[in-house]
Amino acid sequence: QQPVLKINNTESIPGETLNVPLVLDQSKDVIGFQFDVVIPKTLAYQSFTRDAKLTNWSVGIALVNPQLLRIVAVSVNQSPQDFTGEALFNLKFLVRSEPEKEKWGILNSLIVKTGQVSLVPQISAGEHITRSPRISFPQTLFDLGRIAIGETRNQTVNIQNTGTQTLSVTSLEMPFP
Repeated sequence: QQPVLKINNTESIPGETLNVPLVLDQSKDVIGFQFDVVIPKTLAYQSFTRDAKLTNWSVGIALVNPQLLRIVAVSVNQSPQDFTGEALFNLKFLVRSEPEKEKWGILNSLIVKTGQVSLVPQISAGEHITRSPRISFPQTLFDLGRIAIGETRNQTVNIQNTGTQTLSVTSLEMPFP
């Protein structure tokens, strides 16, 4: 069977800390691996924890750029390890405020087995949804004409929620120059 490296679907709201398990499945006799995780732009990488199976492994994780995390690991004593659906790592992210639906990505993946056999795993990368409202105004200019001091005028203002969470508006003030 071909090994499977996967990140499942995730969902969050701004300000949250999101823990994302990175899973390796159907892989036996592994002595090393390398891959890049493409991070959705609404997330900021913070840290990681590793599975207990990786205790005697040398692990390097580097943020190549804000949206690309490189992970390299090798068994220190070349003892092979079997991975059958456990999370190799739990990656921790801070969720930013933009509502968005994006795809996780895994690139440049390689698994090394005993005998220096290299395999490219099957990739299963889900989507990440950041749930947040986003207010937008289809009309940006309003002409109320001349208004005398003390006079009031009413104007209907249309707003739209282009986000992914309920928008609640309790008041709206229009500043005048």
